[in-house]
Amino acid sequence: PLDLHVVRELSKTRKSKFYYLLLKMTVANGWSFRWVENPDSLAPFKFLNQKITLPTHKQLGGKILDETITEFMSEIEKTAQKDKVGVTITLDAQDTSTNRSRASDIILKVEELFNDLESRRIKAIALVTDSAAAYAAA
Repeated sequence: PLDLHVVRELSKTRKSKFYYLLLKMTVANGWSFRWVENPDSLAPFKFLNQKITLPTHKQLGGKILDETITEFMSEIEKTAQKDKVGVTITLDAQDTSTNRSRASDIILKVEELFNDLESRRIKAIALVTDSAAAYAAA
């Protein structure tokens, strides 16, 4: 029978990849992290492999999510470092009419941003924002 060859525990590497795919599936479908603890959700996985275990919702929304974000951010940084032309920084300003920043504060923050990028060996060539006059001063 085929199931004698298919049913096995996942290696550490394959389990990590499996958990990543579960997280990706969860986010892509807009599901709560709790779906992994629903017996009806677990049934298809157990049907395919009796030895498979799903992470808890705390693991999926905690450690697995955190590790995935860290890896994703690292890949973005590596890609930006390799960009020969440079990257454009895009900021989406929210309505801050009740808490407007002074132009000098904004200039300082923009300088900090560009200095941080430079320290990470990322070449920034432009800053684009939808904010008003305060950013124009920067």
